[in-house]
Amino acid sequence: MAEQAQKTVALQELNALADEIRALQRNSKLTNSPELWQQAERLKAEYARKREIYDAENTEEEENEP
Repeated sequence: MAEQAQKTVALQELNALADEIRALQRNSKLTNSPELWQQAERLKAEYARKREIYDAENTEEEENEP
């Protein structure tokens, strides 16, 4: 059960990550900072991984509903 709880991804977490990515990209453009852009790219990869988990969890829930 604890293992399942660790895999759970909340929509709120995804939204916060997306906001952080947008802020990093915006700041990268304003300051011409490739480091900020790279940080945003790493977060985008994390977002994609978490989104897959979120989508899989919600697909399972829909399949299990009567």
